[in-house]
Amino acid sequence: MHTELGLNTELRARLLPNNRLTGRAKVLIYGSTDAAGAARDLLKGVAEGHEVGPILMGMGNRAHIVTPEVTQRGLINIATLASTDFTSYG
Repeated sequence: MHTELGLNTELRARLLPNNRLTGRAKVLIYGSTDAAGAARDLLKGVAEGHEVGPILMGMGNRAHIVTPEVTQRGLINIATLASTDFTSYG
């Protein structure tokens, strides 16, 4: 799924009327660090967020960045962390 469909629920409902997804995406996965970096920069600029290390603040949620060497278990762990309610972060 393209980023804009993951983040724009109205557009997703119009283009994919039979989808079962609700709300905005909490996890964005890209095929390369270049694509992930470009998306991070765009989101940071649009949301006027502040980047602190690998975490992007100021969007109501945090963006978690992983390296290309991440394992399958690491992706599961970061997806679990990213889908946790924002108020429960330490």
